[in-house]
Amino acid sequence: SLVGSEMCIRDSPYTIPQLKNILRNLCGEDNYSVQVSDYVLIVRIGLTSRSNYSDIEALLQKISPANMVIDLSLAYNQHQSLQTMTHAQLAAMTHYEIRNEIMKG
Repeated sequence: SLVGSEMCIRDSPYTIPQLKNILRNLCGEDNYSVQVSDYVLIVRIGLTSRSNYSDIEALLQKISPANMVIDLSLAYNQHQSLQTMTHAQLAAMTHYEIRNEIMKG
């Protein structure tokens, strides 16, 4: 049985699988996440897709049901993306760079 927020998405002209397909095209495979929880559509996009942020925001505003809250943000670097870096490499960076820059490696 679907809960209310899932029914809202289901009854809209766009479904979660369709949204995921659009995000896959805009952000790339595995560079986004989508969740629906208690009338909140939670979307995280990877740092490599930040140039598409305003386009994704406009898309979500257009396709989301009116009673859904949109929670869109960037998926900032997590501990696992920093594991390969040495303490010296991290010490040479600012907090902003560690959080917001695309890490290679």
